[in-house]
Amino acid sequence: MALLNKILTAACLVAATTSAVADTISLRADSWYPYNATPGANKAGYMIDIATQAWKEAGHKIDYQLMDWDASLANTQSGEIDCVVGVLKSEAPNLIFPKQNMGLSDIAFFAKSFKYNWKFNGVSSFKNMSIGVVEDYNYSDDIDVYVAKNSKTDMVHVAKGEHPLSDLINLLEQGKIDLVLENPAVFKGQARKMKSRLKFEKMDSLGDAESIYIACSAKNKHSKDYVRLIDKKLKSLRKTNQLKPLLRRYGLRDWQK
Repeated sequence: MALLNKILTAACLVAATTSAVADTISLRADSWYPYNATPGANKAGYMIDIATQAWKEAGHKIDYQLMDWDASLANTQSGEIDCVVGVLKSEAPNLIFPKQNMGLSDIAFFAKSFKYNWKFNGVSSFKNMSIGVVEDYNYSDDIDVYVAKNSKTDMVHVAKGEHPLSDLINLLEQGKIDLVLENPAVFKGQARKMKSRLKFEKMDSLGDAESIYIACSAKNKHSKDYVRLIDKKLKSLRKTNQLKPLLRRYGLRDWQK
């Protein structure tokens, strides 16, 4: 009987280990190239590349799909989705974050090539101008209030869905909006992907860059392990000098100096 119990216990341990190894990790966000992009694409985003390497090497499978930002964040917080890509700690402090950031994000104002020198000095700078933003993105307290107040007017266009930036760039090209607020790497990367014939100008920056991450749901007991694996892989990529060529594919450099 004792031997049978040992055999059963061992079998349970093996089953539990196999179950953990066979985890399918759900990962969501709207398209935000070069951080994340179309699933299965040759360049699905460098954050996706890092997470895929980290999790697959540990035996996990990845279910990465695009979803609008508000739903991605809300579903990760509720535990319906395991992890979300490209999140700031200030956006969702209740999620589980890796120790190391996976990049930096700042906000800039992009327009067609203007002949005058426009600068951002508070929301009064938007007078007689229309701006394009992405639904449920956080920009700054005063801009977020301005967007909420004017989202149903011609002064603010709020883009929704899985590819909101593409829609904003199209509107900017057509002259239907004057400014788009976006991360410079994301804006330039998307404009290149769209093969836009126009030259867009970075008019000004909003403020200092913030750290961005892949973060996971506090509702999932495995989340700490998921982010630990990302930390381990990121450290390994730097140590073996493999991060530089990975980032170079996206026209980027290591954000750590």
